[in-house]
Amino acid sequence: MGRSGRILSSNLRQFLGSSSVNDDIVKTLKAKPEDFWYLNNGITAIVSHAAKKPIGGNLADSGIFECAGFNVVNGAQTVGSIHAAHALVPEQVAKAMVSVRIISTAKNPQDFGAEVTRCTNTQNAIAKRDFVALDPEQERIRQELHFDGIEYAYKAGPTLGPGPVRFDLTEAVLAQACAYSSVDMAVQAKREISKLWEDITKPPYKVLFNSGISGPSIWTRVQTLRGIESALQISSKKYSGRESLVCVHGNRFIEWAAMQALSQTSGSSPLHVQQIVDSTIVQVIGAVKANFADSYPASLFKNATKCRALAANI
Repeated sequence: MGRSGRILSSNLRQFLGSSSVNDDIVKTLKAKPEDFWYLNNGITAIVSHAAKKPIGGNLADSGIFECAGFNVVNGAQTVGSIHAAHALVPEQVAKAMVSVRIISTAKNPQDFGAEVTRCTNTQNAIAKRDFVALDPEQERIRQELHFDGIEYAYKAGPTLGPGPVRFDLTEAVLAQACAYSSVDMAVQAKREISKLWEDITKPPYKVLFNSGISGPSIWTRVQTLRGIESALQISSKKYSGRESLVCVHGNRFIEWAAMQALSQTSGSSPLHVQQIVDSTIVQVIGAVKANFADSYPASLFKNATKCRALAANI
């Protein structure tokens, strides 16, 4: 085991290499190393022994310390990303500073180090979805809906689930994606919905949520999507075998196509929605048989290129 492997041996995870989070760390080190101190959570390490060298007197608030048994217990991705960035742009990385918290286990119970490792790795993680709360448009949308008696929960937290006058960010994103003219958004929602809110500063997020999107319009689309989903559940029971799989795996595609069809009509009654969904299912099944008879539905409806071809044939 190399040196880096030894100092990370107590961390719950080794360096994971390239990932969206680690790539962001490297990007910051390359482009804005002076800001790294403010933008990174830092590193926590435990040591078996720490002693201050006599340089600087007896004060312990600053000085040079010698540490033995140094192990990173939280921050392996930061350590690995710094190493990766240093291999590319060492002169930039030299400008960066990172906070390191060092905890000595010398005078603590034997299992103290394990307790530190467990606690520092079980805090609530901040996911990409949580950063949506930083977008002022979301609060504007919430306030607009609040005036109409509609509850919109865009922040992560305890949820009561959807209700007659209540919906959350996920439902809003699905409704916006299915209402979008191109099928690409709906396909992404099927493949990995989190990509639609991954970066709140640019598309696709900014296409779905921007100053031109009103709260009431989103709520209307959510209600429309709910009606389509209910109709799809009823209609899909009529099918079996491969046709049933098209209804299950192609749900977002069918919902997108049905919503596009409904936007061209004036009716919105449950009966009218049911008729549109029934017709859409027949068209989608026919298009799949004609163009992708050998494609497995679970993969087919996550493929944007193939879904564009299907959209052109219904």
